[in-house]
Amino acid sequence: MDETIPITYKGKVLAKAKVDATELFLANMGIEDICDIEGLNQLPDLKILYLHNNKITRIFGLDHLTGLEELHLGSNKITKIEGLDRLNFLKRLYMASFTNE
Repeated sequence: MDETIPITYKGKVLAKAKVDATELFLANMGIEDICDIEGLNQLPDLKILYLHNNKITRIFGLDHLTGLEELHLGSNKITKIEGLDRLNFLKRLYMASFTNE
């Protein structure tokens, strides 16, 4: 039986991912703060993370996702980015069309 990890945000389950998942879709979920997403640290094989179309203003707290290769952040309200320099395998960063109001 494959172990699944609940991915939660402020107590609400957004998704369930297999522990060996390589992709996770968390777009259009109303996420404001990446650090409030619980369960990401239990996905060691995660390569692609979709966080577009949320309300994220600051990018930080992803440095534990050391195998991450692709990060989708478009259509957010990003004003500050920190810690991406620790993602040594990051090849693609998508931030087009983000809103800065």
